[in-house]
Amino acid sequence: PTPTDLMMKFMSINLDQKEQNDVKVIDPEQPETPTVTRKWTYKNIALKILSLKVAAYLKWDLDVIEQKLPLPMQLTFLQDLFYITADVMVDMPSILEFSLDTASDQLLFAIVLYHRWIVRAIVNRALNNKQNKPQVIHPPGLQEPYIFYTGVPQALIDEIIRKVEIQLPHSLEILNAVLHMDNLKPKVLSFDTFQTLTEDTTEIKQNWEKMTTITIEEFKCQIHYDLATFHLLREEYKLAKYHTANAMDLYKTLEHRDSLLYCRIHRENLDGYCQATDVKIDGIKATLTQQFHASLNDQYRNIIEILEEDNRKREIPMVYRDNLELDIQGGLVNRKIVVSKELLQKIQCLNIVRKVMDGEIVQNNFLTELKGTESKSLDVLLDSFDDVLGNATELDRKRISKYFLYLVIMADVSELSKRILSID
Repeated sequence: PTPTDLMMKFMSINLDQKEQNDVKVIDPEQPETPTVTRKWTYKNIALKILSLKVAAYLKWDLDVIEQKLPLPMQLTFLQDLFYITADVMVDMPSILEFSLDTASDQLLFAIVLYHRWIVRAIVNRALNNKQNKPQVIHPPGLQEPYIFYTGVPQALIDEIIRKVEIQLPHSLEILNAVLHMDNLKPKVLSFDTFQTLTEDTTEIKQNWEKMTTITIEEFKCQIHYDLATFHLLREEYKLAKYHTANAMDLYKTLEHRDSLLYCRIHRENLDGYCQATDVKIDGIKATLTQQFHASLNDQYRNIIEILEEDNRKREIPMVYRDNLELDIQGGLVNRKIVVSKELLQKIQCLNIVRKVMDGEIVQNNFLTELKGTESKSLDVLLDSFDDVLGNATELDRKRISKYFLYLVIMADVSELSKRILSID
């Protein structure tokens, strides 16, 4: 069986045998602290410990746990983690009131993992519908579906996510508070931390001294990355850029990245985040399309220079440029954006140049604009064409010549021919 199969097996046995005494139902919308102490048999606790030992073997990789365990079992896993590290039974998902300043090393680890899971649950819900469909889980070693896991109801999934969303602001607050802690000495629960129970066991005690110390850079790098993922999903680009930049800065400091115990970041994914948020990557220059989208998210900063460069290289899909022109045009009419009309005029001219060189049909009201007595559109248009002639191919020049001929015939602008001929 796979490691996650083992976790499911251990948890399924425990859930089947769970004692019903001292049950306490907690609603996260209520201010009461949602913890209650329950008495478990040694067998129950032994299975919890075995499940957590497997998670430690997986290096607490939430990517694996979220992918392989159904949502209700992920909650059981987190409940077991708090039971072993803090000796409390926590009904999840719910708002947990633990002090970061006084928390033990093992409890701090559990707190951060839980709040990371809350943030990631929102992302996972949005990115895929795997948990939206009823699930049929076959515990390892059983031929027939075990009744508890046959078809996790959609209503249960929705209820869990509803409670997660209530918890989300608190989790964001906690994770950001951890990032601002300077006296952190983070430790990770290792495989040897958890002491397996035997028939001769008289005291349940974990060996917290076996926890493995990791660098604060590795610890915070993973948190920044998870928060960057969340804010990208919410299109909160300033916050996404902040966390992405910090994650990249910390990632660069990490040595022996293949043997990290906590940070599970893939460099190619982090590079993608950097490109999406306009964070510079050493040795890699953002493509024109990436620069274009970054400009849109930064009040059109350097947009003219980007479009001029694109007229020479022709990398940005024309549909993006058309949408930009229409968005600014509509925004000026509706007064939803504040930019100069000259910016729109320049973008229109640059788009015409790109379309002419691509051999596309130019359809707009530009001829009417050219005929205006006080219009500067012709000057802008000719300057835009002049900018690309140095790199133009023979085919480009033929297409430009045909467009100029069209303007001379249709625009009826005085001395247009002379001005065109004056272009080198």
